[in-house]
Amino acid sequence: MPDSAEKTKASTGQDCPQSGVWQALGTTLPPLLVAKGDIMPAAKGRVVTWVLLQQPPPPDNSSL
Repeated sequence: MPDSAEKTKASTGQDCPQSGVWQALGTTLPPLLVAKGDIMPAAKGRVVTWVLLQQPPPPDNSSL
């Protein structure tokens, strides 16, 4: 994941660039799980900037 100076961000209406847990900046909404390629949602009807908090863990291929 990028360091704190380079957090991954996306705005309402954009394609999600990375699957993971996202937080809407400037809101009190809980974090939201968004999949890569999904459209970033509005927050209470407003256009917002979302910041990636956590990427999903890599798949576990040890059982293959």
